[in-house]
This record gives sequence, C-alpha cells and structure tokens, in this order.
Amino acid sequence: MARVSVQHVRVVLAALVMGWSGIYGLATMGTVRDARANSVVAPLTEVTGLAHVPSTSPGFACASFAAMGTAKAGIVRSVSVHLDGYMVTYSATMAHLDGGLFAYPGPLEVSLGARRWVLPHPVDPKDEYFELIGLCAVQFAPGSHPDVLAEGFWGGAHCCVGPTLYGYAGTVGSYRVVEDLTKPGVGEGLHWDPNGGFEPEKIGGTVVLASSDGAFPYAFGCYACTPAPMRLFTVVGARLLDVTDRYPDAVRSEAKALWDGAAQQMRSPDGAGSVEGPLAAWAADECELNQGAQMWRALEQLQAQGRLTAAEKQSFGNKGPFPPQLKAFLLKNGYCRGQL
Repeated sequence: MARVSVQHVRVVLAALVMGWSGIYGLATMGTVRDARANSVVAPLTEVTGLAHVPSTSPGFACASFAAMGTAKAGIVRSVSVHLDGYMVTYSATMAHLDGGLFAYPGPLEVSLGARRWVLPHPVDPKDEYFELIGLCAVQFAPGSHPDVLAEGFWGGAHCCVGPTLYGYAGTVGSYRVVEDLTKPGVGEGLHWDPNGGFEPEKIGGTVVLASSDGAFPYAFGCYACTPAPMRLFTVVGARLLDVTDRYPDAVRSEAKALWDGAAQQMRSPDGAGSVEGPLAAWAADECELNQGAQMWRALEQLQAQGRLTAAEKQSFGNKGPFPPQLKAFLLKNGYCRGQL
C-alpha cells in the first residue's frame, strides 16, 4: 500500500467506523487493510488445535472502533484483530469519557490457538482519560510473531496520541515493550508525529510504520498550511528504526508533490504567503535523497527572482528571510548535514 501523502495529519483508524455488531465479544473481527490478512478471519475457536501454517509474506491488520457514546459505565467491551492465525484482543470497562471511546487501560493479549501472551500495560492504570483509538497486528517478517501497535489518545488538538509498540522476545518467550511513547516528552530522538502516531503501510513487498516529522507543523506557517515530510519505521529486534532512506521512490514522489504544490501557490497572489511550509518539507525530502546542494541552489534562485518576497512579508511570526531560517531549522532537526 504505497501511499504517499503530503499531509502530516495521520490519525490511525480515524475513518474506520463500524456498527455495534462488530464490537461485542472476544471473537470480534477487526477491519483488515491488507489482502493477505483479509484471508485469515476465522474466530479463535476455529483455529484452536489446528497446525499453524505461517505466511510467506509480511502483512498487517488493524481493528475498527465503534463510537461508544451510548455505552453505560461499567460495561465490558472488547475488540480484536486477526493476522496469520494470531488474534490480538483488547478489553475494557466502559467509562464516561468525552467521545465515548474505549477507556485505556485494559487487558491486552495475543493468542495463537490455545497459547496466550499478556502484554504489559504502557501507562499508569489510573489514567482513565487515556482512550484507545488504534490497535494493529504487524508482521515485519513473514511467519513471525506479530508485533502489536496500540495507540491511545488524551484529547486535544495537534498532539496527544500515545503509541506503544510491542514485540515478541523469543529468548524469553514473551512480549515486551519496544517503544512506549505514551508519556509527553518521550521519543524526542524520533522524527514522528504525536498528532497522528503511526500507521502500518505496505510499500512494495515490505511493511513499514508510516508517520511524519512532528517538528514541521507551525515552524513556517499555520498548522494546516505546514505539511511534514514522511518518516518510515520498522522494528529490528527490540528497536524501532527509521528506514525512510530505504524508500527513495516514495520520498521522491512526495517531494515532487510538495514542489508542485509550492509552485502553484507561488503563481497565486492569494497563496504566495503560505509557500514556506511546503518548501520546508520539500527541502527535507530533497536532503533525504542526498540532493541538498541542488535543493539549495533552487531556493537561492527563487530568492533572487523575488518569488519568496510575499511569503517573507507574511511569514508566520515574522521570522525574516526564509532561506537562512530554513537552513538553521533543517540542520537543527538532523536534515541536510554535510550537504549545505
């Protein structure tokens, strides 16, 4: 699923809404977004006792969540997702929360036939305002125990998504936390979007966790007019790794879309003032492709032609000339080093 987006708002499962019939019971089927995962939808009772035949390709599946606004407090609800014979299940006692989604914490487990693994909880179990909004099973390697992505939400704008990624540790025969981003300030070394979290995607024959760089919104414009460059991740052992540089075609496609959008804005008197945001994300993509020197020459040419004048006059926060501000921002955030 090689989706290339120039938008940085990527809330997992925000558009996947299903009815009450899909949410009752531990054998509830999650909506799957991968062709291979769609073929493995048998309830647990149907796979118990059968030999597990592992898949030969990576894949993922994510559950759908129904709005729970009419659920009474104290009622237990469950949601589950199936992938390659495994089932990931989350259960929670409903509470009166704004938006009415699943209260988080609650028991989270992975099962394969009669085998079960209980996953450790990522946050303080007293934090009843943390709601679960995303649950995915992800196989980065074919035939492996699936990793589990659980994403919670505190409420708020342009922030507040807390992902936890679990991986199977074969040496001890249990699941452990690979990355816990549920606490503010955690994951500062990762270029990820705390507004949208992570979303599993298939690019070619591999599965990645897609996000975008949360440092870009508001840096050179309003939130809505500041796209962020894509960041792609995988899990190796017990580490979450940024592997964006392994997918140059996806980055190149996004960079072209950003440049075309910026060029269109510069041709429009009404849009020229908000061109800095798209150009900043485009510049980051170009440096990801090791094209920083060429990118900078293009910016200098735009500056010499006066194409950035309107943007600088309407600059978000009146930061002054765009190129030096952009250069400092890119280098500070780990882009273009050795290229500018």
